[in-house]
Amino acid sequence: MSVPPPFAGIMPLVVLSQPVNAAAFVLDGIVFGAGAFAQSCKWVAVAAVPALTCHALAAACGEATNVRLLWVWIGLIALMAGRTATIFFALKTASGPFSWMERAEAPEAL
Repeated sequence: MSVPPPFAGIMPLVVLSQPVNAAAFVLDGIVFGAGAFAQSCKWVAVAAVPALTCHALAAACGEATNVRLLWVWIGLIALMAGRTATIFFALKTASGPFSWMERAEAPEAL
């Protein structure tokens, strides 16, 4: 099965973005499990800024379909990478919904 020409150029980008998407979904599950929905909204808002910039560039590309599609995918990857980075940062610094981790004691060795 062949890929239509407008999509052939972005397929490697789409494939390479899947680990970033998976990481974002896993970390989202942890955040939602912690009940931090309000914090998640803030993180998505921060992550959306570069994504919206990329989408604005896509809109400015006029009729160049391949270029527009490329910018849309770059924006989606930026969004997912931003979500992953903001949640991972909060997890590693034990801040936000993960502040309890700073106080937790290490489990005893068996």
